[in-house]
Amino acid sequence: MEILKSLNQISRDNFYLSIGNFDGVHLGHQYVLDYIKRQCRKNQTKLAIITFVPHPKEILEGKQRFLLCDYESRRLYLEKMGVDYVVEIDFHRDFSTIGPETFLQNDIFCTNQIKKIFLGHDFAFGKNKSGDQNIVVSECKKKNIEVEIMKRFLVNKEKVSSSIIRQYLSDGNIKKSNLLLGRTYEIIGNVVKGAMRGRTLGFPTANLQVLDVMQIPCNGVYITKAYYQDQEYLSLTSIGYNPTFNADKKDQTIEVYLLNFDKDIYGETLSVHFIDKIRNEIKFKTKEDLITQIKNDVLYLHQYFS
Repeated sequence: MEILKSLNQISRDNFYLSIGNFDGVHLGHQYVLDYIKRQCRKNQTKLAIITFVPHPKEILEGKQRFLLCDYESRRLYLEKMGVDYVVEIDFHRDFSTIGPETFLQNDIFCTNQIKKIFLGHDFAFGKNKSGDQNIVVSECKKKNIEVEIMKRFLVNKEKVSSSIIRQYLSDGNIKKSNLLLGRTYEIIGNVVKGAMRGRTLGFPTANLQVLDVMQIPCNGVYITKAYYQDQEYLSLTSIGYNPTFNADKKDQTIEVYLLNFDKDIYGETLSVHFIDKIRNEIKFKTKEDLITQIKNDVLYLHQYFS
């Protein structure tokens, strides 16, 4: 798979094209890409997509904590789906003021190698999302480019979208999030030094620092699987403000307790996959009460996978 800045950098191949943010590369995206890839194989052509870096919400809304996967992970997911070319357009405020016709002329019709464009059922683009499928169809007709509008993809009669998955994560509904993603939700971060309270309690944890733009599940304790240097470890992940010790609730932390693990991994990268939520965050009266609860959480973790 090649990463490009413009469609006109595709020098030889004719291709089919899709456009979108593809945040999370969820089941809806997978359905679209799989369908297009099958058409590509049938007609011996390539698959290209246009997407944006950073995500428009970062620029237009100043959003934090909303991405379902970082940009490098998105590339990996798209490559697994068989995408041949990913055009990552630099999204900035000036770009956001471009009208739909200008976007089509500058960024789509800059090449004559497009054979067909596939759009989502709710596709909108251009300044204030003023462009829709009708504009694309009309302009592409002048260029003899076919356009196909994809049907809405449903799971158990429910719409699949990045915003719906974000809401499920915000609610702590990991199972529904994972169902719509088509995989376990993952966060990747660097292990940094924390208050080291877990060690004093007998349960040393890895304090995870993730990108500010990544969506974090709501506060609570989760069953997770942690991956360090390609090794899998059953784990518990606590997200919150440590209310038993931290009365002012200023700094949210992500603490991962890995079973059967005793390595020093400060500065290392850790991947955490969320399986299910155990409980909400609790402020305990005593340290001993907290230790008892953690022991119960660990027992539940063992039982979950037994």
